[in-house]
Formats: sequence, structure tokens, C-alpha cells
Amino acid sequence: MRSLDWEGVEILKLVKVGLTDDQLLGVLDFISDKNIETLVLTSNNLSEESCKALLQSKLKNLKNIYMGKNQVMSSKAKSEIKEVHANYNLFL
Repeated sequence: MRSLDWEGVEILKLVKVGLTDDQLLGVLDFISDKNIETLVLTSNNLSEESCKALLQSKLKNLKNIYMGKNQVMSSKAKSEIKEVHANYNLFL
């Protein structure tokens, strides 16, 4: 991924790739200096820990996050989800 030209890329789709919370940390670190505005993470293996990772990351350009069909349990991550919603357009 690093050797690709990321200029002009605004949407990163990682759908049905088995992405885990640990792997998401690497993705977030990688895109921190990119112009990614929308992150599509639908149908992966993400849990409520991914919400914490999103809150800790410094993604100045990110606006939209799609995380439907993952393992995020809103009852366990209610406050984190609310906080992510305050910073981004979050779609679960």
C-alpha cells in the first residue's frame, strides 16, 4: 500500500477483509497523513475496541466512517460511540 500514489484518494474501502482491531490500528496510523475523508470498514471483525482506536487517532481529514456488520456492541461502547459520533459521521 505504501508504494501507491495516495494523492487524490478520498475513500478507503476495506470491506469483508477480516479486519481486526489490531489491524485497524495500523490502518489508522498509515492514513493519518493521507487525505482520506471516508473510511468504509463494513463486514469485518471489529469490536468496540475499534471505537477507542478511532478516538485516539489523529485523523484530521476523516469525516465519515462506515462500520456496519461488525462486532461492535453498542451496549459495551455506548460512550465511545457517542464520542466518535461527535467527531465523525459514524454509520453502524
